[in-house]
Amino acid sequence: KFSGITVTNGQQQIIKTGVVKRNENDKTQMIVPLEEPLLPGNYTVNWHVVSVDGHKTSGQYAFSVK
Repeated sequence: KFSGITVTNGQQQIIKTGVVKRNENDKTQMIVPLEEPLLPGNYTVNWHVVSVDGHKTSGQYAFSVK
């Protein structure tokens, strides 16, 4: 569990996701299946990873669904 992603909606409620896995074709990407379709609104993705050299990295980005 060195890497993970949390998706929240505009009300800061966590969106249920499936098992996070690494994209085998591009090891810089993680695949996060959503358990349900997203409703229109604003969302935030918070992520964290530990690279092969042990460095911890994290970030955040936002998107909207119309």
